[in-house]
Amino acid sequence: MKRVVQRFGGSLVVTIPADLARRLDLHEGDRVEVDEADGAVVVRPARSLAEVVAEWDDLTSNLSEAELAQTVREERSARASSR
Repeated sequence: MKRVVQRFGGSLVVTIPADLARRLDLHEGDRVEVDEADGAVVVRPARSLAEVVAEWDDLTSNLSEAELAQTVREERSARASSR
């Protein structure tokens, strides 16, 4: 689908076609993640912290809450320094 990049204030915006938004269950006000991968702009629905942590259940069953919190802090720091 071809779209036109437009200016909105100091940012650039691209609209999401209504049929695609319906298929992806995207609604006005939803949060999305915008990244770059291999020279392309990638937009995906943002996951809540609860959704991310729920995926860790099997991976973290042997970690205490303190160890899990430390792991999250280290990952957050690593991501911030790579930007």
